[in-house]
Amino acid sequence: MDILVLKQTLVQVESIVREVELKYGDMLYASASTYHKFMTGLQGGKMSSSIPESYIALTDMPEDGAKKVMRAITGGRVTLEEQKKLGGEPDKCSVYELLLYHLVEDDNELVEVYKDCVEAREYAGIARNIQRSLCGIFKDHQEKRELARGD
Repeated sequence: MDILVLKQTLVQVESIVREVELKYGDMLYASASTYHKFMTGLQGGKMSSSIPESYIALTDMPEDGAKKVMRAITGGRVTLEEQKKLGGEPDKCSVYELLLYHLVEDDNELVEVYKDCVEAREYAGIARNIQRSLCGIFKDHQEKRELARGD
């Protein structure tokens, strides 16, 4: 998001909060706590800088990040036969988690991916699509990073 657009959005949010506060009085309180969920590493377990295959860094080459996704732990079964019979387990899939938190903004699309996995309609296509998306995201990010450096 462009920094100017972000600043304008923040100004609008502050204005709306101010209006609500004036209309309803002292009913708004600052949050007392925040809640966080750590993502599972690509190889299961936690992400760790000592385990390079457990995470994707923005400094990774696009091809390396895509390879890490293709090697990631998924919610698939041991065999294709078992996958067709029992379906997948997206709740145990680090690739689905990557989609959930970072790559898909449309909730309807996430629901479809979830169903495809559970109903065994999709085997490796999701990971391949993520691989393509990541390559594009990485290339774009790295180009913008180089422009920002101004070298």
